Amino acid sequence: MKKKTILITCADGLGYPSLVRCFNKKEFRVIGTAFNEDASGFGFVDKGYVVSGIYTKTYIPDLLKICKQEKVDVLLPVNQEELLIVSNGEPQFEKVGTKVLLSPAKAIETVADKEAFFEFCKKEK
Repeated sequence: MKKKTILITCADGLGYPSLVRCFNKKEFRVIGTAFNEDASGFGFVDKGYVVSGIYTKTYIPDLLKICKQEKVDVLLPVNQEELLIVSNGEPQFEKVGTKVLLSPAKAIETVADKEAFFEFCKKEK
């Protein structure tokens, strides 16, 4: 059975090592990204890449390039600041064969806005 390749962002995040350990190395090849080459999470992944900042014009192109190059099956963004940005770029990832593990952009926008989320909850009651 061919290993699935998963790209997990934010390799310098606090819970990154635990998150990576959730993916059995026999079944998954784990790629990590971070904004600096000294990210502690790079020691836990099969391969690490330094990418540009979330709010730069090159962030999504950086991730797409890695997804194409590494034949990434699944992209798991973990930084709250990047969720909406990556969600909006989901069609581009699908074109290169990468599934993005995220809620739709509208859902992310709603839960990020406390007032909008409160109104949504009242309506769904």
